[in-house]
Amino acid sequence: MRVLEIGDYPCLSRFIPELTDFYKIGKGASKGAPLTLGRVFELKKRLQAGHYDLVIYHLTTKAVAPWHRPAAWRWEIGDHRQPADADQ
Repeated sequence: MRVLEIGDYPCLSRFIPELTDFYKIGKGASKGAPLTLGRVFELKKRLQAGHYDLVIYHLTTKAVAPWHRPAAWRWEIGDHRQPADADQ
């Protein structure tokens, strides 16, 4: 079994490093090879060849849906709609 792990910090590769290839996407102090453009093309070939049995990708950033963003942020991007009863 072979595992590909991509993220900011090693999760599974800390426990089974002999089975895991870890590529870091952040600039943190975690050990691992940085995921460069050249490595992306290399990994694509390996994935197509069936080299990995499991792929793990983890995000550490906060993702917010557009409809949950604060009203002040929507105003800055040009969403100046007023409620329907504001015209009266």
